[in-house]
Amino acid sequence: MKKILITAVLAIGMIVTLQAQNELNKNAQAVKKYAPLRYELIKEFAEKDLKEDQTMMVDLINKQSDAFIEFLLASNNSDYDDAIMEKTMVNWTKISKKGYTIRDYQMIMYEYNQQLEAKKQY
Repeated sequence: MKKILITAVLAIGMIVTLQAQNELNKNAQAVKKYAPLRYELIKEFAEKDLKEDQTMMVDLINKQSDAFIEFLLASNNSDYDDAIMEKTMVNWTKISKKGYTIRDYQMIMYEYNQQLEAKKQY
């Protein structure tokens, strides 16, 4: 009986996890609603390599949306460094087919945070 209960709980947990991976998270939904052009560019970024894998596309849209929100809020931090942010944006920005700016927000924030931490060391 215990074994069946544990198996059922694990199965339910896996189903909930799989379902959550197939849905836009709160940040992605907010970007889609309040910044629809930016959402379309994030979606275009995700489609570039993942158009055959819908689950991975949703996951990447969620991660990019989370990083986009972090990017928007970064300048509010007391240790914000505009020069580091500018450099990382140049490194991770491309132009879309329609001439819009597409940014890899995950990489921008990763590199920005790494550079900022390194700067604090000296």
